[in-house]
Amino acid sequence: MGVHPDEAQGENGAPGHDGAADKQLTAGSRTRRAAWGYTRAELRGRTERPAPTGRGVPPHQVAPTDGPRENRCRPRAAEPYGAAVTDEPFRIRAAAPEDAAAVAHVHIASREVTMPYLPPRRRSDAEVVAWVRDIVMRRAAVWVAVDRGGAVVGYAAVEDDTLDALYLLAGVLRQGIGSALLAAAKAYRPGGLTLAVFQKNTGARAFYARHGFTVVDSNDGSRNMENEPDLTMRWQPVTNSTGTDG
Repeated sequence: MGVHPDEAQGENGAPGHDGAADKQLTAGSRTRRAAWGYTRAELRGRTERPAPTGRGVPPHQVAPTDGPRENRCRPRAAEPYGAAVTDEPFRIRAAAPEDAAAVAHVHIASREVTMPYLPPRRRSDAEVVAWVRDIVMRRAAVWVAVDRGGAVVGYAAVEDDTLDALYLLAGVLRQGIGSALLAAAKAYRPGGLTLAVFQKNTGARAFYARHGFTVVDSNDGSRNMENEPDLTMRWQPVTNSTGTDG
């Protein structure tokens, strides 16, 4: 999956990152207590295991990840996380196909509030919903953050080693939701993650830097739809002399 021409939003109130690769309607971003802000035990208490959301793929089956990219379904998570805690103001769970409209709403609303410098959106609401349902949820591991009432207030998507999206509604910033979604993404891809972010998106850059991401590349904007200069950031887990996470 490529990158959606909109940016993601971090919990600090700034958009999270842009996807700087695909020229079509596709998404872009990435993600222990030192690096995540949560211990593994805490994360297991806040999240559920993502299961394939591609149509016709039972949750207990491993979704195919080989063959042509257009034929792939969303892969299973690398490890289970356990049941979500219900007394928290929010919880992280695997996205389901029926979440597509809510995820699309978060995506659109976050962009409109936090990225006024981007050109007007070219896609209708219905097209964004279809993109989430038919592309994102079939190709990526997707988590949603839901409030106590069950409403989706944020989401994250990971394909391969790329955090393709991390978006939050403006009204739920600074509650740890962005960090929790990022932690789930890191747990899913513990070997490392990459994302793209607009250079002028200083809030998002700071958010990801706090979570261990460093700049590994820059571009003048020629590789994204918005023609906005961007950065590639990478998180790599720190290992000790034994080769285990430090």
